[in-house]
This record gives sequence, C-alpha cells and structure tokens, in this order.
Amino acid sequence: MAEKLLTDAAPASGTPGAPRLAWPVAVDADQARERVRARLGRAGASAALQARLYLHPMLAVELAWHRRRREGAAHALVDLVGGRAFVVEPWTEVPFVPVEELAKLDGYSARDVRDGAARFGPPVARVTVDEAVGTARRLLTSVLLRRRRLGSGSSFELRRDPLVVGKPNWWVTGSVSGRPVEVVVDAVSGRHYAFRG
Repeated sequence: MAEKLLTDAAPASGTPGAPRLAWPVAVDADQARERVRARLGRAGASAALQARLYLHPMLAVELAWHRRRREGAAHALVDLVGGRAFVVEPWTEVPFVPVEELAKLDGYSARDVRDGAARFGPPVARVTVDEAVGTARRLLTSVLLRRRRLGSGSSFELRRDPLVVGKPNWWVTGSVSGRPVEVVVDAVSGRHYAFRG
C-alpha cells in the first residue's frame, strides 16, 4: 500500500492538490502547547492554548548527477506555497505516512487535515510542479557545481518522479493576559515560526 501511495502522490505537472503523504509527527499537540507556554515565560503557565494540525505542501525532488565515472544523488524540498527550495538529507529514507494516520492525532478526519475544515484553511499550493522542479534543479545544480566542483560535462536529471508531501505543523492559538497568541510549531522538529503574542 505504501508503494501505491508513493506512486499516487507523484504529480505529473500543474499545481498539485493536497498531499496524501506526510512526515510522521514527532512533536504532539501537548508538546507543541508546552513549547509555546515556555516561550511565553511566566505568563504562559496559565495560558489556555489550542493546537490544530495542518499540512504544508512540499515537493520532494531527487536529482541524479553524472560526471565522467562519478555519479550520485542530491535531494531538495520545494515549498509549494512560497516557491523556495532547500537542499536536504535524502527524503527517500523518510517513512512517510498516509494523511489518514495524522488525522487520528487531532480528532479530525483525513479530509479535514487535507482540506482544512478546521477553523482555518491550510496553505494551498501556488507553485506548479514544473516550476518547483525547475527551482530544485537550479538550486541543486548550483550547489553540486560549487561544492562537488563537477564543472562542465556534468549531467543532471530527475532520478525519480517528484513527490508531493505534507510537512505537519501545529497551529497553536489562545490568549495570554487578554492578548491573542498565535504560533506555528513544526511537528517534526519542534521549532516555532510566526510567533505572535
């Protein structure tokens, strides 16, 4: 079944739909709320916080490179909302899980997590697959040419079909001393972004 999901999650082109696979959650809702409380200091101890799971759409790209008798692979993730690419460790080793499994963590159905039927909508992919692959190719080619000093005569090609995956985040909301709090906590690393409060 996992192989079928991997195949189904690989887009042909155009703007991809919601991810069907995601990284496993390493930081649960309670841990996300505790991290926000810790960031708020003493005032955070009494904060009433809610955490909602959502998926940020990413495109995982693997590029093969060849230069004379040398060859290898490089991996990138492209944010399908903002278009930024990142060089990453091989995502091919990640035990991606079906979105349905993540839905159980938050009490929502898989459709809720995919489609954002909670109080907010999840980020929607704005970057097409072709644009994302092009961005990943430019980044990886640049990095490989600089760091590996591959130079001219090198060839770069997709090693496998790109994969649309969701990066799970917790959207933590509430209030502290009458002020609203809104924080995005990465459900994989535990880091927080977009802190307001």
